[in-house]
Amino acid sequence: IYKELFKYASEVERVELDKTYQVRVILNKSNNEVVKTKFSTGEGLVFAISFLTALRRYSGYNGPIFLDSPFSVLDRDHRVKVSLNLPIAIPGQLIIFTRPDTFKDIKNKLMPHVNKLVTLIKEKEWHSKVKIN
Repeated sequence: IYKELFKYASEVERVELDKTYQVRVILNKSNNEVVKTKFSTGEGLVFAISFLTALRRYSGYNGPIFLDSPFSVLDRDHRVKVSLNLPIAIPGQLIIFTRPDTFKDIKNKLMPHVNKLVTLIKEKEWHSKVKIN
């Protein structure tokens, strides 16, 4: 699952947990094994989504998954990979909260998988209305 979502998937040899349960991603760069233990916020999010998806897939738990603004910390390459693969990797109900401006570059790729789009429209300081598309 991590390889489906990570933009450098071709370099990923394996993912491990060490004795202290820290994540280690083993990369193969030019036939040299490189251990990656530090992740950017976006890389950490991609790993967390992968791990959550794997737990859901192998546990048989079919409840909804909620993601709050996952695209805002991802670079463009990761946004595209996640938007293309997440709906396939997580069958069932996936609820994503995001700002419209972080959604523009992936909207066309993600929309075929969207059953319902709900938009909150701010009218006044303490009042919003709901628009369901």
